[in-house]
Amino acid sequence: MRFKKLRKTSYKDSESYDNIMIKREYLNGFIEYDNRKEERCMRKMRTLFLVLLCCGLSLYAGVSYVKAEEKVPSDYDAYLQETGMPENEIQKLDEHVKQFIVDDLKNGDGKFEYMKIDVGKQAMNGREEDFEGIEFSASAFKNGSTIYVYPTYEFTEDKKPCGNDSFSFLLGEAIRPYKFGGTLWYKNSKMNDWEVSGNLVANNQQLNGASYSGSQLGTSNSAMKFMGTTYCHATVGTGDDNRILMGYSYQRRKQGLSYLDRSFQEGR
Repeated sequence: MRFKKLRKTSYKDSESYDNIMIKREYLNGFIEYDNRKEERCMRKMRTLFLVLLCCGLSLYAGVSYVKAEEKVPSDYDAYLQETGMPENEIQKLDEHVKQFIVDDLKNGDGKFEYMKIDVGKQAMNGREEDFEGIEFSASAFKNGSTIYVYPTYEFTEDKKPCGNDSFSFLLGEAIRPYKFGGTLWYKNSKMNDWEVSGNLVANNQQLNGASYSGSQLGTSNSAMKFMGTTYCHATVGTGDDNRILMGYSYQRRKQGLSYLDRSFQEGR
């Protein structure tokens, strides 16, 4: 009986051991499965994190680009602000015109201050249609008895000048000019910014103004815009009239010109 009992006991111990081993293997397999599942989950989390990081960087880059596209005050703005020029007047100016004015003021002697002048238009040859599609502006600065004035015109619509246009301005008795010059820019429909066409020379100089005319104001077979900024160095006059009147005479290129006519007008 003892032998049988011992054998039975040994059998039970062996069976218990096998069960324990099976459970342990099952448990190890479950743990291994759980580890693989956790690893897959971690990989998904890392992938999600990288995607969110890329999206965040893209968004930041987009915001940075938008901020870069926003208008930032230039050094020319700062210089004009120091002269006392009103901010709304500064922002009306094209960036090229600002640079033109600031560069000319810096070449002058001493510190200039903004000077308010009355700006008006005067029809040349009595033709009001010359004002269509064109805008005028003028800024003035004073340093002691020296006055710098910058009469400017800009085409707001495409035009086809034939080389016979004329731009002129007249000053009141408070300003007596003695030196003139300027720069012309052009821009067509395919251009994003203005390009320099050349310098402007006053064909006719007077005691109260000047005029610019001819092909220097632009000749074009295709319609485009032109912008001219001139400078006028002057001294303080004897009167109180500080007005400036500007006018432009536009001569449209005629249609159907022969090649010989076009060659003559373009100086070929």
